[in-house]
Amino acid sequence: TRTSACRGVSDVINRATAQARRVTPGDLPLDAGSDAPSAFQVLAGRQEIAIVQAAIAELPDKCRQVILLYRGQDLTMQQVADRLRISPRTVENHLAKAMVHCRRRLKEARGDD
Repeated sequence: TRTSACRGVSDVINRATAQARRVTPGDLPLDAGSDAPSAFQVLAGRQEIAIVQAAIAELPDKCRQVILLYRGQDLTMQQVADRLRISPRTVENHLAKAMVHCRRRLKEARGDD
């Protein structure tokens, strides 16, 4: 559904804006019966993160700052607004623009046009 797809994009954006660590061989599960993600899932997730990071880099400066502060540093909208000296409504508008852009880039990468 659309709601779960939006939640999935939000999850990818959260991972992309948080500090990422390198994949090491120990990160890739060897046990196929394990509940841990498969090597394919780990790599696919890393690819999605790279797509979102590139999409965030394409955003205008203020929009990029807003999403990185809100999603990457877990600041509230009010805290982001205070830090950037803009209104909470402007923060909301920048977040919406960033989410639409990131969602569009993920869809393009997946071929979901």
